[in-house]
Amino acid sequence: MHENGYIPTLFNFFDKGASLKDIEIPEYKMLHVLSSVIGGIIIIYAIMQLPVKDRVKRPFFYSYWIFIAVIMAIVMTIRFYTGLDFNDDREVVVNLISAFFIGVIIMSLLNRRAYYR
Repeated sequence: MHENGYIPTLFNFFDKGASLKDIEIPEYKMLHVLSSVIGGIIIIYAIMQLPVKDRVKRPFFYSYWIFIAVIMAIVMTIRFYTGLDFNDDREVVVNLISAFFIGVIIMSLLNRRAYYR
């Protein structure tokens, strides 16, 4: 939920909040954090409920993670040259997460091809 989102503008009581000394925390932010924590707990619980299988232990490939880091650096460089504002922390974090996922996807596809040859 965001300050100018649909729900906070629809219901005025989200403008109220709590005060901690000089800091005012609106209800929509408290609900946002609460829903994130509850969602995280549900995800952790779901992961813990997955069946445990005996797996063949494979060696840890440092090159896999190094290539992901290289792909992340390439993606971030492209984003920097296409207008990424490094002063906006949120934008940088979102781009880093996106670059990580792009790296994982590319390396997983390349690793799968090498694995199934």
